[in-house]
Amino acid sequence: MVTNERLDRLIELVTQKINRPDDFDMAHMLPDELLDILKDLRSHRWISMSERMPELDTKVLLRFGGINRVEVGSIVDDGYGPEYYLSDGSYFISEPTDWMPYPTHPEENK
Repeated sequence: MVTNERLDRLIELVTQKINRPDDFDMAHMLPDELLDILKDLRSHRWISMSERMPELDTKVLLRFGGINRVEVGSIVDDGYGPEYYLSDGSYFISEPTDWMPYPTHPEENK
């Protein structure tokens, strides 16, 4: 299973090998693109709200762990603390437990 810890360790190892090719004969076989892919993969994971909040007014996936629900929404703060809005404009009273960056449209990846 790919865990955050394993991804972090893999990124660390690849970075070490690229930065010190004399310690690894096959360093030329580990292109910078591999490191970029690993970092991108690391960014597409559920992030605990206690670890880091998403940027305000940014569309993200919100996971409400207590009720096992995932919604598209955003977080706003009008000075009274964070409020959670779903993509349809409705307000969600429950606090999300995790969030994930909203995926890009396939045509944006070309």
